[in-house]
Amino acid sequence: MVPPAVNQPTSLPRAAPMAAILSLPVLVAALGYFVDIYDLVLIGMVGKKSLEGLGIAADQLVPTIGHLLGLQMVGMLVGGFAWGMIADRWGRVATLFGSILTYSTATLLNGFVTELWQYEVLRVIAGFGLAGELGVGITLVVESLPPSRRAFGATVVACLGIAGALLAWLVNQWVSWQTAFIIGGLMGYSLLILRWLSHESGMFAAMDASIPKGSLRLLLGDRERLLRYLRCIALGLPTWFIIGVFAFLAPKTAAALGVTGPVTSADAIVGCYTGLIIGDFGAGFLTHGLQSRRRAVGLFLIMAAITCGAVLGLVRGWSPMAYLILCGWIGITVGFWALFVTVAAEQFGTNLRATVATTVPNVARGAFYPMQWAIFAWAGSVGYLSILAALGVVAFGLALWALSKMAETHGTDLTYQEELS
Repeated sequence: MVPPAVNQPTSLPRAAPMAAILSLPVLVAALGYFVDIYDLVLIGMVGKKSLEGLGIAADQLVPTIGHLLGLQMVGMLVGGFAWGMIADRWGRVATLFGSILTYSTATLLNGFVTELWQYEVLRVIAGFGLAGELGVGITLVVESLPPSRRAFGATVVACLGIAGALLAWLVNQWVSWQTAFIIGGLMGYSLLILRWLSHESGMFAAMDASIPKGSLRLLLGDRERLLRYLRCIALGLPTWFIIGVFAFLAPKTAAALGVTGPVTSADAIVGCYTGLIIGDFGAGFLTHGLQSRRRAVGLFLIMAAITCGAVLGLVRGWSPMAYLILCGWIGITVGFWALFVTVAAEQFGTNLRATVATTVPNVARGAFYPMQWAIFAWAGSVGYLSILAALGVVAFGLALWALSKMAETHGTDLTYQEELS
């Protein structure tokens, strides 16, 4: 499909000072994403001991953790649309301020819960707030940096942000689950000052006030635009399939693979996210070296698909340490997460960019919830590894199809708007 003419490469200068990569918009987005990831994975780290502290029976711990993750994802799905439309209508910086204030408050209060229903409510609110961080942050970055530096800016956001998972793991080793949540809330509040110092995106400020902004009708009411949007979602499906299966469901996956000892979700998550840091770092340089978003993402997708297939089909009887090393490698192969969000942001005009960049990663994350349901519903009849293989074929197949239909956006001019048909 031929992309819109306004989205074609321009003669804008390719060179730009490297200092732009560490500008305030990039740091604001990166530190916000750091706190976002800390909170996002914390439930996987402290879920067991927090629920034990609330008196949940041992045989209900895993289902209840899955329930809480599902509620958090529901909040993120709703929040993705809400924050995205707010950012397109009233500004990127104001939205980032509101999102971090929302989830920081919910996370802080999570440290004082005494009943399960309180935990549930706060996870929904926290998920709602978390939904605004990455997409709006990436939007601010791609609209603030020169075309030749956008991929590097997204790389800084991803690498610093994903390190939040490592902090969550360390905090979990040394403090109570209540203190872990309180630390997350206080970190968010500490970023509010930095957010106050931020400036609005020049592209947003210069946008024609008369055109529709952040409109679902504008996004979903045109067939070509809707297909463009669905392709962006499909591109991210393999990332959370792999992270969910090999990290969050690590105890069950490791047992199915015949790993010779117990593996905790916390250790698998930190292994996977360590790999994600390396992968995201490499993805930024690869897309710059290849001068292509599509080729860089394609290489990562192929590498991840081969690894996933080999593990599910061949790996048996590894030690727990070998499984954790495997998680690190798997994290590297799906280290195009920030690049995927950047590609989504670059596919749309300024008046829809934040809505797309915010909803796409949250829908991709949320897609793991029905995947998880399918895994537990059908594992007994067709086998745990067989259902994983089937879901993997679907996820990677859709992603590769979506990539084949996407317009190349490396170095393109983003100063344009989507118009009503």
